[in-house]
Amino acid sequence: MKPAAAFAAGLWTGAAVIAAVGVFYLRVWELGRTGTGPLGREKLETRIQLLQQEQTRAQAEEARLKQTIAELQTELETRATIDARREMRLARREANPPEVVIELWMVNAVVKGDVQALPRLEQAAVQGDLLAIDALALLADRDNCDALTRVWSAGILTVAGRERATFLLAATVELNPRTEDLLQSIFATPTAEGRLREAALAGIETPDFATKLRQTDDFPAPPHFRPDYGQRLWLVESWRTVVADPQLLAMIDRVHGRLAQHAVGARRAE
Repeated sequence: MKPAAAFAAGLWTGAAVIAAVGVFYLRVWELGRTGTGPLGREKLETRIQLLQQEQTRAQAEEARLKQTIAELQTELETRATIDARREMRLARREANPPEVVIELWMVNAVVKGDVQALPRLEQAAVQGDLLAIDALALLADRDNCDALTRVWSAGILTVAGRERATFLLAATVELNPRTEDLLQSIFATPTAEGRLREAALAGIETPDFATKLRQTDDFPAPPHFRPDYGQRLWLVESWRTVVADPQLLAMIDRVHGRLAQHAVGARRAE
């Protein structure tokens, strides 16, 4: 029996007991008033016994339902405690995610610019290894970003992997002409996930993206090419022409403004 149903049954049973008691005394009073002689008293006594039996059954049923309600309440409290503990464990796990295992061969591939490692990295990337996706982006200047583009287009990445790949495609947009079309499709497709658009906007202004593969000071930090902020500004402007959402438009405008500042800084540094 569900808790709510048991509770309601308890209330109705309690009411039934009260009603039975009331009927009991009413019938006693009526029989006492109308009953005369031995025959009347016998009928009265029989009636009293029947009413007492009904009262005893009702009280037993009330006690049984009260016990059921108490057991269900205890079960609910136990489940609530278990759920609370589970939520606390999940919260602690999210607050303290497990340490990412850095594969030394990935680090060495980036440090040495080893294009022979690209197939292995590509295989690891499509299987959801985010650091392998980073390594492909860090070697994108060696293969014109072909491996990273294939991984993004494979359509079998995890949600986190696709977001990271989108971010890195935008961060290395100068290296492969196909990248512009891929990124444009994210903004032009109404059903595209909003997080992918946000990832593209974050990447387009971050050619010097951070990566956990960088373990030492001599690690070749990105970018491994010269960013073209003019191209990036033009690309962001093209995204704006196919977007209607006000919040996304505001985000695009903010990114455009920061890119314009980067462009000015790059020209002054020449």
